[in-house]
Amino acid sequence: MKKKTVYIALSVDFIHHGHINLIQKAKKYGSITLGLLTDKAISSQKELPYLNYHQRLQIVKNLNGIDKVVPQNEWDYS
Repeated sequence: MKKKTVYIALSVDFIHHGHINLIQKAKKYGSITLGLLTDKAISSQKELPYLNYHQRLQIVKNLNGIDKVVPQNEWDYS
């Protein structure tokens, strides 16, 4: 049986327990692809994050449970 892909989108300016809980719960459903919101996507809805995209990318690449990280250029990921 092919493993399902679970897509979640986060900005991860400051990582907190809610992010970890979401990743742990999503992992139960399959392989996690994280859409990391770009600075452009975030600035379309609110102020720029404290950390830039590349800094946030380094953080999420090192989180347990994340199988793939892709840039998400739009706020809406429906």
